[in-house]
Amino acid sequence: VGMQRAADPHDNEEYLFADCRLYEAHRIFPCFDQPNLQGTFSLTVTAPPSCSVVANSGSSTSPFVQAGAQNRSRRFDKPIK
Repeated sequence: VGMQRAADPHDNEEYLFADCRLYEAHRIFPCFDQPNLQGTFSLTVTAPPSCSVVANSGSSTSPFVQAGAQNRSRRFDKPIK
């Protein structure tokens, strides 16, 4: 539960993912479980071009790269409900 890192022996790739089961999202996000108080938060992920960045809420921007940078960023600021 929480942020997980796994190495796949079949494709020799490493994966990072969130596993937020019931009542466990607070381990990686500043939140609490109270359905009548819903909030939003923004998240920007910066990763090397060789990594894929995905989310179940969709991205608010296309990946962007600063001139001369080795990393790209994607911003997520959709309401999570």
